[in-house]
Amino acid sequence: MDAAKVWETCRNVHFKARKTNALWPGRGENQEATAGGCYVLHAQMVQQIFRAFDAAVEVARRNRRDGRREIRYPYKDKRFFPLMLAGLTNGNKGKANRSPYGARRIVSDIAASRLAFA
Repeated sequence: MDAAKVWETCRNVHFKARKTNALWPGRGENQEATAGGCYVLHAQMVQQIFRAFDAAVEVARRNRRDGRREIRYPYKDKRFFPLMLAGLTNGNKGKANRSPYGARRIVSDIAASRLAFA
């Protein structure tokens, strides 16, 4: 829920700048708008969200510049925003995967147990 609020904050700042014909906000303006610890998210997660927002705006801008006028800039409210946790992969054979909640699992042991029951 807080991730969606960060996205909406970035969207609102961008929308206001578009409507007033001001300079469009970049990473610095989004960082200022989302600063202050008002979200229950780690600072790196907040940065990841507004980088994703900036990427969405840039893709829409590029498509519109290339003649695809039906493409819209981000405008919808989000109820959820999926977070990608850095450092968690499924391809670490023989290495421990750590979740942000502290659970550890050895991938090779899991793969071995699946082979035993196959």
